[in-house]
Amino acid sequence: MRDYRLTSLLFFVPFMAVSGIDRVQESGWSPLVGAGEIVLAVCILAGAVKEIRGGLLRRKTGRAAGRSG
Repeated sequence: MRDYRLTSLLFFVPFMAVSGIDRVQESGWSPLVGAGEIVLAVCILAGAVKEIRGGLLRRKTGRAAGRSG
């Protein structure tokens, strides 16, 4: 489980996206902060997908190597 560092943060992604969209519509520095929040949420999501996919591929290749050996 220690290989999944970003996956635990997936819980916060919807809240960050909604907050970011809300801030983009305001004035002042808020749109910049909102855009940063949205970018951070997308980066967390992409990293978590990459971690999960890599874990599944490692597990799949491990099973295949175990059968042939």
